[in-house]
Amino acid sequence: METGIVYYSKSQNLGDDIQSYAASKLVKEPVFIERENLNALSYPLKAIISGWFMHNPNNFPPSPEIEPLFISFHGKSSIIDIKNYDYFKKHEPIGCRDFHTLNLFKGIGIEAYFSGCATLTLTSPSNEKEKSNEIIIVDLLRANYTKNYRETIKKNLIPKEWQNKVSYFSHFIKDLPSKSIEERMNLVEKVLYRYSKAKLVVTSLIHCALPCIAMGTPVLFIDFGFDKTQDNRDRFEGIIDMMNIYSDINAPFPKRTINHTLFRLLGIHFLLQKKIKPIPASYFDEPLYNPPINVKLIEDLKRRIQKFDLER
Repeated sequence: METGIVYYSKSQNLGDDIQSYAASKLVKEPVFIERENLNALSYPLKAIISGWFMHNPNNFPPSPEIEPLFISFHGKSSIIDIKNYDYFKKHEPIGCRDFHTLNLFKGIGIEAYFSGCATLTLTSPSNEKEKSNEIIIVDLLRANYTKNYRETIKKNLIPKEWQNKVSYFSHFIKDLPSKSIEERMNLVEKVLYRYSKAKLVVTSLIHCALPCIAMGTPVLFIDFGFDKTQDNRDRFEGIIDMMNIYSDINAPFPKRTINHTLFRLLGIHFLLQKKIKPIPASYFDEPLYNPPINVKLIEDLKRRIQKFDLER
Protein backbone atom coordinates (compact mmCIF):
# COMPACT_ATOMS: atom_id res chain seq x y z
CA MET A 1 0.00 0.00 0.00
CA GLU A 2 1.29 3.46 -0.88
CA THR A 3 1.88 6.17 1.71
CA GLY A 4 0.28 9.55 1.08
CA ILE A 5 1.70 12.92 2.08
CA VAL A 6 -0.79 15.71 2.65
CA TYR A 7 -0.33 19.00 0.81
CA TYR A 8 -2.53 21.98 -0.01
CA SER A 9 -2.62 22.59 -3.76
CA LYS A 10 -4.00 26.15 -3.47
CA SER A 11 -1.40 27.37 -1.00
CA GLN A 12 0.70 30.39 -1.90
CA ASN A 13 2.83 29.85 1.21
CA LEU A 14 6.02 27.89 0.64
CA GLY A 15 6.01 26.98 4.33
CA ASP A 16 3.10 24.62 3.69
CA ASP A 17 5.14 22.83 1.04
CA ILE A 18 8.18 22.65 3.33
CA GLN A 19 6.07 20.71 5.84
CA SER A 20 4.91 18.31 3.13
CA TYR A 21 8.46 17.95 1.83
CA ALA A 22 9.80 17.12 5.30
CA ALA A 23 7.23 14.35 5.79
CA SER A 24 7.87 12.99 2.29
CA LYS A 25 11.59 12.52 3.00
CA LEU A 26 10.75 10.02 5.74
CA VAL A 27 8.85 7.55 3.53
CA LYS A 28 10.13 5.42 0.67
CA GLU A 29 7.71 6.12 -2.17
CA PRO A 30 5.50 9.07 -1.18
CA VAL A 31 2.43 10.12 -3.12
CA PHE A 32 0.95 13.57 -2.58
CA ILE A 33 -2.72 13.93 -1.67
CA GLU A 34 -4.88 17.06 -1.41
CA ARG A 35 -5.53 18.06 2.19
CA GLU A 36 -8.95 19.60 1.61
CA ASN A 37 -10.35 16.56 -0.25
CA LEU A 38 -9.21 13.63 1.86
CA ASN A 39 -12.84 12.70 2.43
CA ALA A 40 -13.27 12.01 -1.30
CA LEU A 41 -10.35 9.60 -1.70
CA SER A 42 -11.70 6.34 -3.15
CA TYR A 43 -8.83 3.85 -3.00
CA PRO A 44 -6.90 2.26 -0.11
CA LEU A 45 -3.99 4.38 1.06
CA LYS A 46 -1.88 4.95 4.13
CA ALA A 47 -1.39 8.63 4.89
CA ILE A 48 0.73 10.86 7.10
CA ILE A 49 -1.85 13.37 8.35
CA SER A 50 0.27 16.35 9.34
CA GLY A 51 0.15 20.15 9.19
CA TRP A 52 -2.66 22.67 9.62
CA PHE A 53 -6.28 21.46 9.34
CA MET A 54 -8.21 22.91 7.61
CA HIS A 55 -10.10 25.45 5.49
CA ASN A 56 -13.23 23.33 5.05
CA PRO A 57 -14.08 21.40 8.23
CA ASN A 58 -17.08 19.91 6.44
CA ASN A 59 -14.60 17.74 4.51
CA PHE A 60 -13.37 16.09 7.70
CA PRO A 61 -12.89 13.29 8.63
CA PRO A 62 -10.92 11.64 5.82
CA SER A 63 -12.25 8.78 3.73
CA PRO A 64 -12.53 5.36 5.44
CA GLU A 65 -10.21 4.14 2.65
CA ILE A 66 -7.36 6.03 4.35
CA GLU A 67 -5.32 4.41 7.10
CA PRO A 68 -3.98 7.53 8.85
CA LEU A 69 -1.06 8.38 11.08
CA PHE A 70 -1.86 11.64 12.83
CA ILE A 71 1.45 13.28 13.64
CA SER A 72 2.74 16.87 13.61
CA PHE A 73 -0.94 17.74 13.48
CA HIS A 74 -2.43 21.16 14.18
CA GLY A 75 -6.22 21.31 14.25
CA LYS A 76 -8.78 24.04 14.65
CA SER A 77 -11.45 23.61 17.32
CA SER A 78 -13.96 22.99 14.52
CA ILE A 79 -11.99 19.82 13.67
CA ILE A 80 -11.00 18.69 17.16
CA ASP A 81 -14.58 18.50 18.24
CA ILE A 82 -16.75 15.93 19.95
CA LYS A 83 -18.51 15.29 16.61
CA ASN A 84 -15.26 13.71 15.39
CA TYR A 85 -14.62 11.85 18.66
CA ASP A 86 -15.24 8.34 17.30
CA TYR A 87 -12.90 8.90 14.35
CA PHE A 88 -10.04 10.26 16.46
CA LYS A 89 -10.58 7.59 19.12
CA LYS A 90 -10.09 4.93 16.47
CA HIS A 91 -6.74 6.42 15.43
CA GLU A 92 -5.27 7.64 18.72
CA PRO A 93 -2.72 8.50 19.96
CA ILE A 94 -2.56 11.74 18.01
CA GLY A 95 0.84 13.39 17.52
CA CYS A 96 0.36 17.14 17.96
CA ARG A 97 2.49 19.89 16.47
CA ASP A 98 1.85 22.23 19.42
CA PHE A 99 0.58 22.17 22.99
CA HIS A 100 -2.67 23.93 22.13
CA THR A 101 -3.67 21.12 19.77
CA LEU A 102 -2.62 18.60 22.43
CA ASN A 103 -4.87 20.25 25.00
CA LEU A 104 -7.83 20.34 22.60
CA PHE A 105 -7.57 16.57 22.16
CA LYS A 106 -7.23 15.94 25.87
CA GLY A 107 -10.27 18.14 26.40
CA ILE A 108 -12.48 15.72 24.45
CA GLY A 109 -10.88 12.59 25.91
CA ILE A 110 -8.53 11.62 23.05
CA GLU A 111 -5.07 10.25 23.82
CA ALA A 112 -2.47 12.63 22.37
CA TYR A 113 1.19 13.63 22.73
CA PHE A 114 3.48 16.46 21.62
CA SER A 115 5.32 15.35 18.49
CA GLY A 116 6.71 18.68 17.29
CA CYS A 117 6.74 19.63 13.63
CA ALA A 118 7.88 17.35 10.81
CA THR A 119 10.20 20.13 9.59
CA LEU A 120 12.39 19.47 12.64
CA THR A 121 13.47 16.20 11.00
CA LEU A 122 15.13 17.96 8.06
CA THR A 123 18.88 17.59 7.67
CA SER A 124 21.24 20.07 6.06
CA PRO A 125 21.86 19.49 2.33
CA SER A 126 25.03 21.59 2.50
CA ASN A 127 28.26 21.04 4.39
CA GLU A 128 30.50 23.28 6.48
CA LYS A 129 32.71 24.13 3.50
CA GLU A 130 29.70 25.53 1.68
CA LYS A 131 28.64 27.89 4.46
CA SER A 132 28.23 31.52 3.38
CA ASN A 133 28.10 34.88 5.15
CA GLU A 134 24.61 35.53 3.79
CA ILE A 135 22.03 36.96 6.19
CA ILE A 136 18.53 36.31 4.83
CA ILE A 137 15.49 38.32 5.88
CA VAL A 138 12.37 36.21 5.29
CA ASP A 139 9.01 37.95 5.74
CA LEU A 140 9.66 40.17 8.74
CA LEU A 141 5.94 40.84 9.04
CA ARG A 142 2.85 38.86 8.15
CA ALA A 143 1.71 39.51 4.60
CA ASN A 144 -1.70 40.77 5.74
CA TYR A 145 -0.13 44.05 6.84
CA THR A 146 -0.13 46.64 4.04
CA LYS A 147 2.99 46.77 1.89
CA ASN A 148 3.91 50.33 2.89
CA TYR A 149 3.61 49.46 6.58
CA ARG A 150 5.81 46.39 6.12
CA GLU A 151 8.39 48.46 4.23
CA THR A 152 8.41 51.09 6.97
CA ILE A 153 9.04 48.49 9.66
CA LYS A 154 11.71 46.76 7.59
CA LYS A 155 13.54 50.02 6.87
CA ASN A 156 13.70 50.87 10.56
CA LEU A 157 14.12 47.39 12.03
CA ILE A 158 17.25 46.33 10.16
CA PRO A 159 20.34 48.16 11.49
CA LYS A 160 21.43 50.87 9.03
CA GLU A 161 24.91 49.46 8.63
CA TRP A 162 23.42 46.15 7.51
CA GLN A 163 20.57 47.27 5.26
CA ASN A 164 22.61 46.92 2.07
CA LYS A 165 24.32 43.73 3.19
CA VAL A 166 21.34 41.46 3.78
CA SER A 167 19.22 39.48 1.31
CA TYR A 168 15.44 39.40 1.22
CA PHE A 169 13.17 36.48 0.40
CA SER A 170 9.47 35.71 0.79
CA HIS A 171 7.63 32.44 1.30
CA PHE A 172 4.52 33.96 -0.28
CA ILE A 173 4.55 33.12 -3.98
CA LYS A 174 1.46 34.02 -6.00
CA ASP A 175 1.99 31.49 -8.78
CA LEU A 176 2.81 28.59 -6.45
CA PRO A 177 -0.61 26.91 -6.99
CA SER A 178 0.02 26.81 -10.75
CA LYS A 179 3.17 24.73 -10.32
CA SER A 180 3.21 20.94 -10.36
CA ILE A 181 3.97 19.12 -7.14
CA GLU A 182 7.36 18.16 -8.60
CA GLU A 183 8.17 21.82 -9.30
CA ARG A 184 7.06 22.80 -5.82
CA MET A 185 9.21 20.18 -4.11
CA ASN A 186 12.20 21.17 -6.28
CA LEU A 187 11.70 24.78 -5.22
CA VAL A 188 11.62 23.70 -1.57
CA GLU A 189 14.93 21.88 -2.02
CA LYS A 190 16.58 24.95 -3.54
CA VAL A 191 15.32 27.22 -0.77
CA LEU A 192 16.38 24.81 1.99
CA TYR A 193 19.84 24.53 0.45
CA ARG A 194 20.17 28.30 0.56
CA TYR A 195 18.97 28.44 4.18
CA SER A 196 21.38 25.67 5.18
CA LYS A 197 24.35 27.74 3.98
CA ALA A 198 23.27 31.03 5.57
CA LYS A 199 25.04 32.78 8.43
CA LEU A 200 21.68 33.92 9.86
CA VAL A 201 17.98 33.84 8.96
CA VAL A 202 15.65 36.50 10.40
CA THR A 203 11.96 35.69 10.02
CA SER A 204 8.45 35.84 11.47
CA LEU A 205 7.46 32.51 9.92
CA ILE A 206 7.42 29.28 11.95
CA HIS A 207 8.03 27.13 8.88
CA CYS A 208 11.06 29.11 7.93
CA ALA A 209 12.48 29.14 11.46
CA LEU A 210 11.97 25.44 12.29
CA PRO A 211 13.63 24.05 9.13
CA CYS A 212 16.60 26.35 9.72
CA ILE A 213 16.88 25.18 13.33
CA ALA A 214 16.77 21.56 12.16
CA MET A 215 19.57 22.21 9.67
CA GLY A 216 21.74 24.06 12.19
CA THR A 217 21.28 27.55 10.73
CA PRO A 218 21.03 30.34 13.33
CA VAL A 219 17.58 31.93 13.46
CA LEU A 220 16.19 35.13 14.94
CA PHE A 221 12.39 34.93 15.17
CA ILE A 222 10.55 38.26 15.01
CA ASP A 223 7.50 37.86 17.24
CA PHE A 224 5.28 40.62 15.90
CA GLY A 225 1.69 41.04 14.75
CA PHE A 226 0.23 37.79 16.00
CA ASP A 227 -2.34 39.30 18.35
CA LYS A 228 -5.49 39.68 16.25
CA THR A 229 -6.93 36.42 17.48
CA GLN A 230 -5.79 33.80 19.94
CA ASP A 231 -5.55 31.37 17.00
CA ASN A 232 -2.48 33.24 15.80
CA ARG A 233 -0.65 32.47 19.05
CA ASP A 234 -2.08 29.00 19.64
CA ARG A 235 0.20 27.65 16.90
CA PHE A 236 3.27 28.76 18.88
CA GLU A 237 2.80 26.80 22.10
CA GLY A 238 5.70 24.35 22.48
CA ILE A 239 7.34 25.59 19.27
CA ILE A 240 8.44 29.13 19.98
CA ASP A 241 10.58 27.93 22.91
CA MET A 242 12.96 26.42 20.34
CA MET A 243 13.87 29.85 18.93
CA ASN A 244 15.80 33.02 19.66
CA ILE A 245 13.03 35.62 19.96
CA TYR A 246 13.08 39.35 19.23
CA SER A 247 9.90 41.30 20.01
CA ASP A 248 11.07 44.63 21.50
CA ILE A 249 10.18 46.64 18.38
CA ASN A 250 7.94 49.48 19.59
CA ALA A 251 6.27 49.66 16.18
CA PRO A 252 3.50 52.26 15.74
CA PHE A 253 -0.07 50.94 15.58
CA PRO A 254 0.85 47.25 15.41
CA LYS A 255 -2.45 45.79 16.57
CA ARG A 256 -5.09 44.28 14.33
CA THR A 257 -7.84 46.43 15.82
CA ILE A 258 -10.05 48.71 13.71
CA ASN A 259 -8.35 51.88 15.02
CA HIS A 260 -4.81 50.66 14.41
CA THR A 261 -5.74 49.35 10.97
CA LEU A 262 -7.23 52.74 10.06
CA PHE A 263 -4.13 54.61 11.29
CA ARG A 264 -1.92 52.36 9.17
CA LEU A 265 -4.10 52.86 6.09
CA LEU A 266 -3.94 56.63 6.59
CA GLY A 267 -0.14 56.45 6.82
CA ILE A 268 0.04 57.95 10.31
CA HIS A 269 2.67 55.35 11.24
CA PHE A 270 5.19 57.32 9.13
CA LEU A 271 5.07 60.11 11.70
CA LEU A 272 6.16 57.74 14.48
CA GLN A 273 8.61 55.52 12.63
CA LYS A 274 11.63 56.95 14.48
CA LYS A 275 10.33 55.25 17.63
CA ILE A 276 10.87 51.81 16.07
CA LYS A 277 13.74 50.03 17.80
CA PRO A 278 16.17 48.44 15.33
CA ILE A 279 17.43 44.94 15.96
CA PRO A 280 20.78 45.30 17.77
CA ALA A 281 23.64 45.07 15.28
CA SER A 282 25.28 42.46 17.52
CA TYR A 283 22.80 39.87 16.18
CA PHE A 284 24.29 40.42 12.73
CA ASP A 285 27.92 41.01 13.73
CA GLU A 286 28.47 38.12 16.09
CA PRO A 287 27.64 34.40 15.78
CA LEU A 288 24.15 33.55 17.02
CA TYR A 289 23.44 30.12 18.46
CA ASN A 290 20.04 28.43 18.53
CA PRO A 291 18.68 27.01 21.80
CA PRO A 292 19.50 23.32 22.34
CA ILE A 293 17.40 21.07 20.13
CA ASN A 294 15.36 18.19 21.56
CA VAL A 295 17.06 15.27 19.84
CA LYS A 296 14.88 12.66 21.56
CA LEU A 297 11.69 14.37 20.34
CA ILE A 298 12.95 14.48 16.75
CA GLU A 299 14.15 10.88 16.73
CA ASP A 300 10.78 9.71 18.04
CA LEU A 301 9.00 11.70 15.33
CA LYS A 302 11.15 10.14 12.60
CA ARG A 303 10.79 6.65 14.06
CA ARG A 304 6.98 6.79 14.19
CA ILE A 305 6.66 7.93 10.56
CA GLN A 306 9.20 5.48 9.20
CA LYS A 307 7.70 2.58 11.16
CA PHE A 308 4.22 3.44 9.87
CA ASP A 309 5.52 3.55 6.28
CA LEU A 310 7.26 0.17 6.57
CA GLU A 311 4.20 -1.61 7.96
CA ARG A 312 2.70 -2.35 4.55
